[in-house]
Amino acid sequence: MAPAGCKPLVLKTEHLIRWLPQPPGWFKLNVDGVARRNPGLAGGGGVLRGHRGEWIKGIAANLATVHQSM
Repeated sequence: MAPAGCKPLVLKTEHLIRWLPQPPGWFKLNVDGVARRNPGLAGGGGVLRGHRGEWIKGIAANLATVHQSM
């Protein structure tokens, strides 16, 4: 346990990520999303690339906050 007034040590890990090309004639769709609290703000996006890595289409969206009634 850390002494009073001290923050615990947080270790961060770095992950190397690379895009791998697809066979000729294929496409690759990468998507991701994020949410802050539940209910709360949310968003997402994606990118469509061809087999040489060329950008074809992309999208990004803010999603409406959902309110739950009790």
